[in-house]
Amino acid sequence: MTATPHTITVTTTDSGRDYDWTHPTDCPNGDTCEIARRTRLLSSWNMAALVDGRPDGTYHLGLYYLTALCLIDEAGLMLLDVEPASVAPDACHWCATPKDGHGHQWTVQAGWHDWVQPTQDQINARTLARRAA
Repeated sequence: MTATPHTITVTTTDSGRDYDWTHPTDCPNGDTCEIARRTRLLSSWNMAALVDGRPDGTYHLGLYYLTALCLIDEAGLMLLDVEPASVAPDACHWCATPKDGHGHQWTVQAGWHDWVQPTQDQINARTLARRAA
């Protein structure tokens, strides 16, 4: 995590969900900040996808590998995407799209990717979510 937190705030209004992100003026990396550069490259839809399914609040932005932004917790660990209970247990690790018909997909976290086997933890969590729904 960078010395200056890069935060994104999520709120629910009468007109729907909203997010607010501004590059911190005291960021030691200034104009060369990789987080700022990547947020400029994302559409508003991609920025909203980062916080989709999360409760209102303030989250930290971080870098994931060399290509994408992600949400991180106070310790700098990546927060996993929130998935609906309808996601098949064996759906793609990155985008939760079923293997059949996956093709080449885009996500903020992984960029362009083919179907990737989910982890056993993802399979277990998805199975439990479907049973509870």
